[in-house]
Amino acid sequence: MPQSPLLPISLSLSLLSSASGLVLRSYDSASHDRFLNFPASPTHNPGFIHAATDLTGVGWDQDLTNRQFTFVSPKHFVGAKHWMPAIGATIRCLDSNNVLRTYQIASLHSILNDQNDASDLFLGKITTPIAPGDHVSFVPYLKLPNEAAYVGQDLVILGKPALGGIGRIESFLTISEDGVNPTRAFVFRFDNTTPILPPPDASDCHGQSGDSGSPSFVLSSGSAAIVGIHSTIDDPGGDELTYDPFIPHYIDRLNAIMETDGYHMTESVPAATTLSITQTPPTGTIRAGYPFTVGIALENTGTKAANNLKLSDTLPAGTTGPELAGTGWVPGPLSGGVLPALRGGLPAAAISPLTLTLTIPSPGTYQQEIAVAADEFPGTIDIIPLSVIESYLSWSVGLVGSGFEDDDDGDGITNLLEYGFHGDPAENSQYALGTSIAMLPMLEGVPGDNLTFRYLARNDATARGLSYAVEYCDTLGGAWLDATPLLLSSSSTPVTADLDQIALEFAAEPEPRRFFRVQITLTES
Repeated sequence: MPQSPLLPISLSLSLLSSASGLVLRSYDSASHDRFLNFPASPTHNPGFIHAATDLTGVGWDQDLTNRQFTFVSPKHFVGAKHWMPAIGATIRCLDSNNVLRTYQIASLHSILNDQNDASDLFLGKITTPIAPGDHVSFVPYLKLPNEAAYVGQDLVILGKPALGGIGRIESFLTISEDGVNPTRAFVFRFDNTTPILPPPDASDCHGQSGDSGSPSFVLSSGSAAIVGIHSTIDDPGGDELTYDPFIPHYIDRLNAIMETDGYHMTESVPAATTLSITQTPPTGTIRAGYPFTVGIALENTGTKAANNLKLSDTLPAGTTGPELAGTGWVPGPLSGGVLPALRGGLPAAAISPLTLTLTIPSPGTYQQEIAVAADEFPGTIDIIPLSVIESYLSWSVGLVGSGFEDDDDGDGITNLLEYGFHGDPAENSQYALGTSIAMLPMLEGVPGDNLTFRYLARNDATARGLSYAVEYCDTLGGAWLDATPLLLSSSSTPVTADLDQIALEFAAEPEPRRFFRVQITLTES
């Protein structure tokens, strides 16, 4: 069977329309042009025959506008290998709000045929996944039991230059001529004398030079599901035949490449399964501004595999991360709160343990809400409370000098002492915050009597990583020693909800004077 790749070269074809590009039985710009003012300033054509179908995921080469590509995930697109673009080229898509979106091609991958040679299908990746706010939708694929089930399916057909028509799958074969390696494909026929499809038969069409890579879809549950991309043409007996590499035949090979980025091809009507998610609260203290880890167990309790798993995390503003880690998971942050990230999907009756490491910048009580969904499962959530305490890191945010020895407010009390004694580092004051008690320690008593040493201490000092060590010396030039052996008694009195006053009693000594101090140490992470 002589065939011609739909290459951008001059072919001898019997055109049935004066319109360039996809050949329609009776071309009408009002119904067959996908866009108005394409390519200069395109907008969606409300009269387009497929206007009710979301085709925003079908884009075009910015520099060669009749070359089209179809997104099959937020990061991946397909096209014809014999007419591949260059790495670094730009794909343009018109979103549902008539805003042009651009995406740069990062890599291109040949999809191997059954002989492990390159078929006429390729998979491309863009540098950054399509964001939900772009309003550009990738398309699923149609999965049916066998090739015979596809025969007779009506097609939504796109071609150059942004035209649309209709067709019908007639049969399957392996194309293998004119520089195209063996590729499993289906054919749709354009009968030059009798319309194959019922009215509106004016939209019956076939491909021509330059249509390579443009897609064919079947409507599944009201949405477009890709089945092929145009590759070669033939005209036996006067009829025009268009051959499309059959996407469902290559699903496993497409998935093998896509799953390195955490994606799989999506079925238009995925089988149902059930997922559950359980979080393990972090051990130890969570300090503001420092990372902590939550354990997660994700289980597929159903009987079908779950693909394109999506974890989402709802957290307060300013939270950094979360970084995801687990066997088989693509590591990295949850970009925009969501990341499809499980290579190969989650098989039925399987459990996947993973961890989520994140940092919350401000103290407070929060809820860690993790949601999971998949192509085969609408979603479930699990919530655990998180108590984040203040840290020196969060306490000192906004200070010009945030070091331990800095004194932003110029009151002679360094930042670490202000923190340990519950002062305000931005206010020139000698008193603990919210009290009339002096921040700095006091020594009471007269010679010959017992001495009382008083100082303030945060009542959650251990959780904060704070320690208070009372030391003494008999001469200011001498060594400071642990005062514990001299201690007669101690007591603690609450001052505020956060602060206690510690009173230590020491015996009188014969020396004329004795000096005491509190040594504050902070260890936090």
